[in-house]
Amino acid sequence: MCFSVSLWDQIYPFVFGMPFNMFWLIGWVLLTPLIMWGAYKLEMAKLAENKAQEGMKHE
Repeated sequence: MCFSVSLWDQIYPFVFGMPFNMFWLIGWVLLTPLIMWGAYKLEMAKLAENKAQEGMKHE
């Protein structure tokens, strides 16, 4: 997100009324929590599955 700034650091074009630079940064700020939430849900589902399999082995 930060190291590629020189590639997209432009005022034009405008996206949703904002310079592309601002749109890019705000977009990632909004997407990051959603991506992290999705990763958390996937990990919790995997953990629950592993716990269920461990429970079956002990029975």
